[in-house]
Amino acid sequence: MGVLASIHASLQALQAPDGVHLWSLNLQSVDIADMQDVWPHLPAQDRARCMAYQRMPDRVRFACCRLALRALLHQYTGKAVLAHDIVQGPYGKPTMPASGWHFNISHSASHAVFALSASSPVGIDIECMDTAMPWQSVLPALTEAEQAYCQQQADGRAAFFRIWTGKEALFKAWGLGIAQEWRSISLIGHSQGYRLDGVVAHAPMQVQALTDVPSGYAAALAWAAP
Repeated sequence: MGVLASIHASLQALQAPDGVHLWSLNLQSVDIADMQDVWPHLPAQDRARCMAYQRMPDRVRFACCRLALRALLHQYTGKAVLAHDIVQGPYGKPTMPASGWHFNISHSASHAVFALSASSPVGIDIECMDTAMPWQSVLPALTEAEQAYCQQQADGRAAFFRIWTGKEALFKAWGLGIAQEWRSISLIGHSQGYRLDGVVAHAPMQVQALTDVPSGYAAALAWAAP
């Protein structure tokens, strides 16, 4: 099976709110025997970014994600995605201005997730809840309210990753880096959604935890619901 066919076979649709399309990719199931098989399908700038990674697994992961993204954009726009079609915003968020479609991508360990919408900015994040990660050492990066929420939950690790992925998805939907206003708002878990506290000077967004990701992962989606 060729690389592109392997990626298509490995993509799975996830449950999504109206107007949003969600997909997941199990990177371990993509068959890439040699990076030379990938080069013909990647534009020059993607090849350069791919080679910037020192570790081969990171190169493979980047290449798979970019090929999957291009395949999904082609599927929804009906047009081939050319090298110059995808551009990066000031904080690294990729966009495809001429298409009218919004999209976002995230990957962690062996899984990637993709969000696409023709009507709304989207942000998505997935994180592997590695049991070896000392999540308490990262807790101070959250607001005091978010820290208190995590510490009050029976499973503090799961609570931390739920807040972190939700906030990452929100800031990615806004097109901001996490250094921008990160501690000016608090995102507190509530049922499958979140409560947003603080002064928000950006477009209103819905944030939702994703429940159909693999065990051991946390993921969240942010989008502008009508």
